[in-house]
Amino acid sequence: MSSFRKLIPEPVRALRRSLIALGHLPDLWRRVEDLGVSVEQLQTLVHELGGAPPPPRELQVRVVGVYGGGFLQSGHQAVADMERVLGRHALTLSKFKRILDFGCGCGRVLRCLPQSDPRRQLDATDIDAEAISWCKTHYSHYARFAVNSSAPPLDFPNDCFDFVYGISIFTHLPEEMQFAWLRELHAW
Repeated sequence: MSSFRKLIPEPVRALRRSLIALGHLPDLWRRVEDLGVSVEQLQTLVHELGGAPPPPRELQVRVVGVYGGGFLQSGHQAVADMERVLGRHALTLSKFKRILDFGCGCGRVLRCLPQSDPRRQLDATDIDAEAISWCKTHYSHYARFAVNSSAPPLDFPNDCFDFVYGISIFTHLPEEMQFAWLRELHAW
């Protein structure tokens, strides 16, 4: 047992696990400096308390340009933004049974999706083989991961997803690739 777990009584650990599961992790990250705990120590604690392990520094920086709280907070914010937009149409992410995270990177957003329905299937693809390998090792309980090529097609049948999202993907592609991927994703 690590020194962190020895210092925290079980009821507090249970409360923290609940807060993490409910998506209150960003509030904890904002207080890293106030706690006098390094980002690495806090990430270790979160993992030990039942939260998903955060990706290593190099993968976090590659995805959002920052390490630690900003990475985790941006994933929660992306999910909150999707829920807000879906809410305008009387929908929620929990209503979808099969979701594709197109361009998942190292799992920044999918690790923040509500995990309430065990029947829901999450799939995630990216061109970054290193990030996908890391996700397969650490997040296989969240989703099925696959490396995709830089050009369509993906290896899924048409009409197999209820919801497809891609966060900050198309802005990195030339216009002709954007349209090619949009045609591909529209088939689902």
